[in-house]
Amino acid sequence: RSNMADLDASVAETQKVLQAVISKPKLTEALLKKPPFRFLHDIVTEVKKQTGFPAGLTDHDQDSNNFKDKESKIAYLTKVIGFVTDAVGPIAVKPQKIVAGLEPENTNAWLQGLAKASSSSGGAAPAPAPKPAAAPAPAKAAAVPAKASSSSKANVDGIDVKVSFNAPAKEVFECFTVPNRVMAYTQSKCEVGTEPGQKLSLFDGSITGETVSCTPNEKLVWLWRQAAWPEGKVSTVTMTFEQTSPGTTEVAMRQTGVPAEDVHGNSNMRQVVEEGWKRNIFDRIKMVFGFGTPQFS
Repeated sequence: RSNMADLDASVAETQKVLQAVISKPKLTEALLKKPPFRFLHDIVTEVKKQTGFPAGLTDHDQDSNNFKDKESKIAYLTKVIGFVTDAVGPIAVKPQKIVAGLEPENTNAWLQGLAKASSSSGGAAPAPAPKPAAAPAPAKAAAVPAKASSSSKANVDGIDVKVSFNAPAKEVFECFTVPNRVMAYTQSKCEVGTEPGQKLSLFDGSITGETVSCTPNEKLVWLWRQAAWPEGKVSTVTMTFEQTSPGTTEVAMRQTGVPAEDVHGNSNMRQVVEEGWKRNIFDRIKMVFGFGTPQFS
């Protein structure tokens, strides 16, 4: 009963704050207690129309006919949830749960965050902003690593990490390209692969992007964005895999385009990203698969 009362209160709050922003679709109690994808898509699209938020939504995003299967719906929700959390802070909502019709109280918390973010965005003025979010613009960054110096000092937004694994290059490479392997050490859902243009999603969507290029067992290039980064900020990750002996592989990771601070004003973003690579990716791979002693933890 307590949970039901909490949901009733949350739905009432959602109706209150969203009705101050939009007049359609009709925010009925029944729909808000188990919101279908199309209903949520209509809400986001109307908020965008009335306020200009989220600025990063494209014409493709605003056509519900482009989201018919589960994967595309999750990808869309991951994107729009990211816009809201970037603006108002973390919200305990997962796109997978929304698509499954679960945890409606968290979905309502996100809708309330959407209303808050749109109200503080200053009306429709941000509307011209979608252009920077288009995929071709950040893709140009892929050429940066080839020209940049290997010294992080020469490129102030660059991160360089080198690590050795006690495993063949093929097995190490698969730790970044085979979903089951990635999920084993991240303990979360992911999207990874080797095809250019294939979506990248790590740690339940807190990191998103796509594969730029891939040379199996030798080189992998990603576009990489973290949820708390300023809108439009996308970095480029380049990893090379060199098998120095039958059972040893050296990985060199270079990441360029990392912003100096996040949307919350934290000015140590590059340090946070570097530590994330060391502790949450490289050391976890070693611990889970037995590829050597952790170097950074």
